[in-house]
This record gives sequence, structure tokens and C-alpha cells, in this order.
Amino acid sequence: MARYRHVSLFFCGILALSSAQTDPIPNYEVTEHGGSCRYSLLVEKPAGGCQQTDSPRKHLTDLQNRMENLDRAIDMAEERRSETFMENKNKLLKEEAARLAVENEITEIQFHTQNLEDSNESLREQLQGQTAKMRQLQDQIKDLNTAISQLIDKKTETESDKGPSETAGSPTTTAGTPGPVPTGTEQPTAEFRDCTLLKKDTPGEESGVKTMVLPDGQDYTAFCDFSSPGGPWTVIQRRRQADGDKQVDFFKTWDEYRRGFGNPDGEYWIGNHALHQLTKHGDYELRVELRMTEDEQAHAHYDMFRVLGANSKYQLKLGQYSGTAGDAMFVHRNQPFSTRDREHDTLASGNCARAYRGGWWYAKCFDANLNGEYAKEAEANLSAVSWVPWRGYKPIPHVEMKIRHKPAVDSPSEP
Repeated sequence: MARYRHVSLFFCGILALSSAQTDPIPNYEVTEHGGSCRYSLLVEKPAGGCQQTDSPRKHLTDLQNRMENLDRAIDMAEERRSETFMENKNKLLKEEAARLAVENEITEIQFHTQNLEDSNESLREQLQGQTAKMRQLQDQIKDLNTAISQLIDKKTETESDKGPSETAGSPTTTAGTPGPVPTGTEQPTAEFRDCTLLKKDTPGEESGVKTMVLPDGQDYTAFCDFSSPGGPWTVIQRRRQADGDKQVDFFKTWDEYRRGFGNPDGEYWIGNHALHQLTKHGDYELRVELRMTEDEQAHAHYDMFRVLGANSKYQLKLGQYSGTAGDAMFVHRNQPFSTRDREHDTLASGNCARAYRGGWWYAKCFDANLNGEYAKEAEANLSAVSWVPWRGYKPIPHVEMKIRHKPAVDSPSEP
């Protein structure tokens, strides 16, 4: 393209030079006519009085220089345009390559995602099948454990109802000879003691941990409270958050709740077997004491308390309520006992004891959860030690459950 421009500009220059001549016939001689000069195109230098600037050859040279400068300018402009074009094209190609790379990566991700979804679906189906089989096995194990426990409980209940074996000897205690049994109660064995009878026999006894004997002849240990209003009381349960690292875990099994656990001088549960043995031989009352602080306390009193035997799953029987804490035990009346491994609640699905971390006479599920757990925080917690009518689900730092004969022997009635 530049070559064609050169030829065109050259011919234009020739035409321009020709048109500038006053005489169309070339003259190889320089002739002066007044103030004008006539030149031959082949003359290198002017002659006579003619000036160099008037030379047609000079005009041609200048025109050629301008044409060359113009060509160079055009070439440079084309080069710059070509470079810009190539840069833009290269940029567009890079952007296209990046876009294609992203699309390819997205496609690969989608492919892998689809493979993972297919794999997850297969695994999910396998897991569901395994879960169903595991549940079947769990149900079979649960049924088997229930049957075994029922046989054991039935045997224990039968043996306890017969009284101590004659070949086992007569257990002795520090309580001395039993005093008179309250009117209207079933006659226990000669060695039977609770805190009420112990205080009757030895009026000088002070509150503390005592080892006594159940009606079936088995030893048991409990804390005797001789100072609280209406006593003597046999403490059957105590929770104290202040015990700190000495706290007892109440998330126990059926057998542990049957036997009892903990330390009677601190946190403990006297045991469902002991509760049944004690309350089946007399009319007992229940007092529940709740304390947030020394200035914030409440109590609940029930004029009848009885726990049935193992064959009845230690079912709870309660009388009329009075007190300042509210009747949280209302929904628990006539409920069998439940633990994490033995469910007897009335909830359609799930295990209240397992969900709320305790053993109790759960219904669906509770208004009182005195065998729940203590969380590190003192905020409301559904599994906490709580008495809902009084403080909702807020943990109660100190709880005591205690029982006495009705009426208490030689004790003034509770105000």
C-alpha cells in the first residue's frame, strides 16, 4: 500500500512541477529575461542572477521530503493502530480463555457435584437400611432387658414382701429396740427403722447420716433431719449445686435408681427399693424444700406419699398439696418411674428421662425435674433441676425431698 502511495505522490509532484513551468519546452540553457529565470530540469545549480530557492529541483526535493515524512507518519500511525489492535485482540483472547477456563471449572464442579449427590443418595439409602436394622436390634435388646429386669424385680419384690430370711440372722443397728409403730400402719419387722422411729427411741439423737434397716431386713443409709419444721424427716433426695466437683451425676440407669446412689451427707438418691419398702409400711407425707438463696425459698407439702413396688414400676402415689412453691407434682401423680434405659412416660415418641437428663416420674414430660442436671450457666435450661410453677426452667441450686410418718410421732404438726 505504501508503494502505491509513493508512485501516486511522485506523479502528482511531476504534474505540479510541470504546471509551475512558464515554458513547457525544457531549456538546458539558463536565460535571464528581466527578473525571471528559465531552467532546465537537469541543471543542478542556478546561473547568473537566479536564486537557489527558485530552483524547480529544490521544489521537487522539498515535495519528495514531505511525501517521505507523510509516508513515515502514515506508517507509524498504521503500526500504532496495528499494535493497539493486536493488544486489544490479545486482551479479548485472554478474557475469552479465562471465561472458557471458568466455564470448564464450573462444568467439572457440576460433574463432581452430581457424582457426589449420586454417591450420597446411595450412602443415604444404605444408612437408612442400617439405621432401621439398628433400631430393630435396639428394640429387641430393650425388650430383652425389660423382661430380665421384670424377672429380677419380681423376684426381689417377692423376697422383700416375705421379710428377712430366718437363716440370714437378725440384723442389728445402733437404734436399739423399736418403738411403737404409728397407728394405722402395717407392722414391719422388729428391726425396721426410719428417722421417725429412731428419734422416738433415742430423743437425744442429732441430725446426721444414719444407717438403719428396711422392713425386708436390708441395711440402708439416709440423712435424718431432726431440726426442720414438722420432723423428724428422712431425707430421700438432696441436690446441692454448691458441692461443685463433688456433685453427683443423676443421669443414672434403672438399676442405679433402684439401689440408690450418692452420699447421704451431700447429694444422693435413697433408692426406689428403699422408698417402696419404707412407704408400704405406713402412711407417709412428703415435703419438698427449694432454695435459690437464703432469702428466696419455697416448699411443697403432700399429705400422702407412697411408691409402689418394682412390678408397678415404682409408681408414684400422692395426696393433697399445700405450700408456697406450686403443685408441680400434679402431672406426675400415678406415673411410673423412668430412666434413660427404661422408658415408662406417656410421651408419644422419645424418652423424657434421656431428653431431660434424669430419672423421675415423667409424664409428657414434667413440671418438676428435681433429678435433672446442673449446667455451668445459671440460665434457664430444659434439662435443669427445676420446679416449673415456682421458677420456670431456671436451675434451683438447693433441693431436698424428705418424708415422715403421718402424723409424725410426738412432733407438732407443721405450720
